[in-house]
Amino acid sequence: MDPRCVVDGLIGLNDQLVFHSYFELYPWLTIALGQISIVNNVILYNRNDGLGHWLHSVEIRVGMSSSWSEMKVCGRFDGPSQTGQNHTIKCETEPALYGTYVTVKIVRPNYITVEESADASGGKNALVLQEVVVNGYYA
Repeated sequence: MDPRCVVDGLIGLNDQLVFHSYFELYPWLTIALGQISIVNNVILYNRNDGLGHWLHSVEIRVGMSSSWSEMKVCGRFDGPSQTGQNHTIKCETEPALYGTYVTVKIVRPNYITVEESADASGGKNALVLQEVVVNGYYA
């Protein structure tokens, strides 16, 4: 699980360069922005290699800490998605959200009834993304 492959700017060039979490109930990915930033929206580029419907019930949070409980909700994508789809989650909060971390997390156990993988048993999810783009203002 190398998080650098999800913020490398390579969108749709190589289906092998994706972020893929382990199978767990609530998989997540945290991006360190490197400086305090106002976050306007986050674009999720879903996997291109099949099983795109596994992207569902995603919540985006922004904060000064990478601790989920200390972050503020930017927005949600309920899904399910489809293979190759892109989703823009807007941070429509007042005041604007700012922070040094952005976390993408699946917040609901897997509800897929036809499981393509034994690893998904017991409601486990895998977070698989081709790319994540964080748009906003960087100080």
